[in-house]
Amino acid sequence: MNKRYPSDMTDDQWERLEPIFCIESTLGRPRDVDMREVLNAIFYISKSGCQWGMLPKEFPPKSTVFYYFDKFTKDGSFIESNRVLREESRVKMGRDKHPTAVVIDSQSSKSINIVQGIGYDGGKSINGRKRHIGVDVVGHLMGCKIHAANISDRVGAKMLLKILTLFFFQLKIIFADGGYSGKPLRDWVMVCFGWILKIMIRPQKNSRLLNSDGV
Repeated sequence: MNKRYPSDMTDDQWERLEPIFCIESTLGRPRDVDMREVLNAIFYISKSGCQWGMLPKEFPPKSTVFYYFDKFTKDGSFIESNRVLREESRVKMGRDKHPTAVVIDSQSSKSINIVQGIGYDGGKSINGRKRHIGVDVVGHLMGCKIHAANISDRVGAKMLLKILTLFFFQLKIIFADGGYSGKPLRDWVMVCFGWILKIMIRPQKNSRLLNSDGV
C-alpha cells in the first residue's frame, strides 16, 4: 500500500501491529472494515491534531474510527502494541527487553474549562491538566498518567508509579529531576516498591543526563 500521508503505516509496521488489532470476535457478524485504514486514520488524527469531523474521506467513517479508538483504548490494545514495539526495539539495541530503570517527568498544558479534572499549576501559571510520563533510558514510553495540573509532581509521581508496578516487575531505580526531591517520596518509593529514587541534576548543554548501559 502506498503512503498517502506521513502518518500512514508502512507494510513492515502493519505486519507488526496486525496480530494485535485484527483479533476477530466470535460474536456477531464478521468484520468488514479495513483495520489498517482504521489505524491509519487514528494515527492521522493524532499526528495532525485535526477534529474528528475533519477526517479525510479516504479513511473509514469517523464514527467507525472513533468506535475502534475507544475500543482499543479500553481493551488494552494500544498498551499491548506499545509493549511489543518497545521490547523489540530494546532487544535490537542490545538491551534486555525488560527495563530496570524509568525516567519520570511531568508537563502541564492549558485546557478549556469544560474539561473535567483541571486545576491551576502555580509554578507554571497554567490552568489545565498535567501529563505524567515514564520512559526507559532510551526514551521508550512505559506509562502515562493524566491528572489536574494543580496536583504536585510528588503526588502525581505516586499515581504514575502505581501504574508502572503493574507492568514492570524488574524495575530497580527511578530517575527524576529536582521537582521530585525530598525524603518523604524517596522513603515511600523504597517502602512500597523497593526501588531507589535518584534525583538528577539537569546537565549543561551538550552533556548527557545518564550513563545508562543495560538498564
